[in-house]
Amino acid sequence: MKYLALILLIAGGYALYLFDLTKDFSSNDTRVLSQLEQTGEKCMSIRDRATANIVPIVEFQQLELESRRATVFASCMKDHGFSENPAWLKYAEPLARQDSTESGISYDEALENLRRSEMLILTPSPPHPMYWADVR
Repeated sequence: MKYLALILLIAGGYALYLFDLTKDFSSNDTRVLSQLEQTGEKCMSIRDRATANIVPIVEFQQLELESRRATVFASCMKDHGFSENPAWLKYAEPLARQDSTESGISYDEALENLRRSEMLILTPSPPHPMYWADVR
């Protein structure tokens, strides 16, 4: 019985080894990350570590956690030479006005909600401008 288990373990390991060899390496999915993407990933890691010990219990604490995460991320990006793109703000203002009337929230809240979601997009997605602009 011990030998059967050992043989199955070896066969399973060999099968996994062969499976890894049969992957198509001709389509190389690795690409060089832009400076914005590298900085964004670093700042997301910092943001996650800065808020890791916060456990929201009530809804207000969840809003506070989201605010802190956005603030830490934005501060980190600014420390690394990125700021809010003025072209993005011009693009976002009409969307925030429309969202505020449709959702029944203030214009500032709608703009902040849009800002918090757009600041996490680190790859260009035409036709609208990127949130971050490199000011270095």
